[in-house]
Amino acid sequence: MIDNLWNKFISIENLKLAWNKVMSNMGSPGIDKFTINDFQINIDDNLNILRKLLEDQNYEPLPLLKITIPKENQKERNILISTVRDRIVQTAILNILEPIFEKNFLDTSYSYRKGRSANMALNKIQKYIKNENNWIVIGDIESFFDNVNLEILFNLIKKEINDKNLLNLIFKIIKSGEQFNNKGIPQGSVISPIFANIYLNEFDKLIYSKYNLIRYVDDFL
Repeated sequence: MIDNLWNKFISIENLKLAWNKVMSNMGSPGIDKFTINDFQINIDDNLNILRKLLEDQNYEPLPLLKITIPKENQKERNILISTVRDRIVQTAILNILEPIFEKNFLDTSYSYRKGRSANMALNKIQKYIKNENNWIVIGDIESFFDNVNLEILFNLIKKEINDKNLLNLIFKIIKSGEQFNNKGIPQGSVISPIFANIYLNEFDKLIYSKYNLIRYVDDFL
C-alpha cells in the first residue's frame, strides 16, 4: 500500500505534464464553455491557481456536460464531458495511479493500456484459434460503465493507495460522475478507463484462473 503521494500529485511538474496530455488530445469544452485555447492563454497562472486550489483542498469538480450519441437499434449513449480544468486534474491523478495499478493488471486485458491495442487482442485471439481446439464464448458486460458499483471501485483503489488526501480527491471525482444511486462512471472521462480496468481486474483473475481470456473494455472472449 502506497502513501505520501499527494505532494507528487500536486507538483507543478505533474500538472504541466497533465496539461500537455490534455492539450494534445484537444477535445470539446465542458459545461463552463472554457476551451483548450482559452486555458492556454494564461497557462502558467491557470496551472498555479489550480495547484493552489488542490493544495488547499478547495478544489471541486464542476458538473459534467452530457451529450447524447445515437447507437444501433435506436438506442442512445450518453457521453459526459468534463471541463478542461477537471480533465487536467483527472490526468494528473492518472499519472499517479497508472504505474501503481499497471503492475497488477493481467496480460489478458488490452484496453486503455500503454503498448496494448485492439489489434494485439485480435492477434492473440487468432493464435488461440490456430493452436488449440476450443469452444469460444463471446461476452459483453451490458451497460458496464453505467453499472459500476462505486463503493466496490473505491475499495479496490484503497487496497493500493493509502494517501488520505489523494483518496479524498479520487472519491470526490468518482462521486461527481455518479450516474445513478452509487453507480456509474462517465464514458468519455479521462480517468474512467483506468477505473474500468481496476474494477474488472478481479473478473480477469477469476476467469483466467480456469480459461484463456481476452478482454477489451467490457467485451471479452
